[in-house]
Amino acid sequence: MPLAELRMTRGALSEAKMDMLARDLTAILLAHQGARDGSAIARSITRLEVTELDPTRSYVGGRVSDAPCYRLTYTVPGGALNEEKKRSLVEKSTNAILAAEGTPYSEEEAYRVWCLINEVPDGNWASAGKIWRWKDIMRWVVRREIAARRGEREVAKPGGEREVAAQGGERRRDSERHRKGMAA
Repeated sequence: MPLAELRMTRGALSEAKMDMLARDLTAILLAHQGARDGSAIARSITRLEVTELDPTRSYVGGRVSDAPCYRLTYTVPGGALNEEKKRSLVEKSTNAILAAEGTPYSEEEAYRVWCLINEVPDGNWASAGKIWRWKDIMRWVVRREIAARRGEREVAKPGGEREVAAQGGERRRDSERHRKGMAA
């Protein structure tokens, strides 16, 4: 459930280039978090929100900037990225933004791209009305991918119980209590 927020100068990228950049940044982020390449499930819970700023209201050094500026903020669950992954994420994201703009990489151009990484402490990430820990998110993605390969659809039930529906409409109950009872 990573979140990326890109603040950028309005008009810096065409709509087509912005769409391409959104796909690239999503793929870069998911790869650094260990998602399986091309995972539709992981992509379905990854957000990129773009805010375009008035070019006359983007300042550098107290003066209106003469070139587009970008601030990319990644918000990820704590423990999702180690130091090497963070370094690589920032480098690849910066390169992707400059490439989308059509600007060859140079250190001077790269200074127009700022990347921030916010790590949410484990136990402080929430969605769908519940707390998600990093291991829970990873487990959720894997479980959904397995169900998709089997042609099943998982339906969450209260109390941690799950119901799995096969393509033919057959349903099976799958709860922690049910599994423990079966193993006894």
